Amino acid sequence: MFRFTLFPLLIIFGTLLFGLVSYFVYRKIKKVLVSTYKKSAELAAEKQQQWKDKENKKHLPEMLQKGFDTYAEIIQSTDKLPQEWSSQMQPLTSQAKQILDDLSFKVASIKDDKNTNQVNAKKDDLINNMRTFFIHTLDALQQFVDKIAQDAAHMTSEQQAKARENIQILAADLQHHQTILEKKRKFDFDVLMDVIKARLKS
Repeated sequence: MFRFTLFPLLIIFGTLLFGLVSYFVYRKIKKVLVSTYKKSAELAAEKQQQWKDKENKKHLPEMLQKGFDTYAEIIQSTDKLPQEWSSQMQPLTSQAKQILDDLSFKVASIKDDKNTNQVNAKKDDLINNMRTFFIHTLDALQQFVDKIAQDAAHMTSEQQAKARENIQILAADLQHHQTILEKKRKFDFDVLMDVIKARLKS
């Protein structure tokens, strides 16, 4: 009698155990699939954004294109830095990117379908006014990051102090260029407002 009772109980227990294991396996597989899908979607979005950025760059002046290329190399080198130095470089790279984005926006806003040559001349003039940013600041930032990435593990306390001093110098230089752009943006805004005001009064 006990055997006949035990056998169904074992079947029920085995079924429940199988169901429980299947449930956890299903949850695990689902988690992996969702994670894989999210990573694939993120990668696809990143590739699409990279392609979009690449297409947009084709319409920028050559010096600005090279500036974005240099910035990308700086970011790659920054990723190799120890956390201590990487965190100190983050404000510098963010400000450099902001300057590049601001310049790109200003270049894109220069439009005149009737006079392409004049548009190109205005774009070149805008970029030339920021030549020191491209030729000196970005280049110095790239060399600095590359050197820190190379020597971070072997620097003496004196060398670390010099490096931190240069970070402050680079920050001040970037802020100088940002200020130039902000002044030009304010000037352009004021000029446009005055032009509109004069037209409406006449």
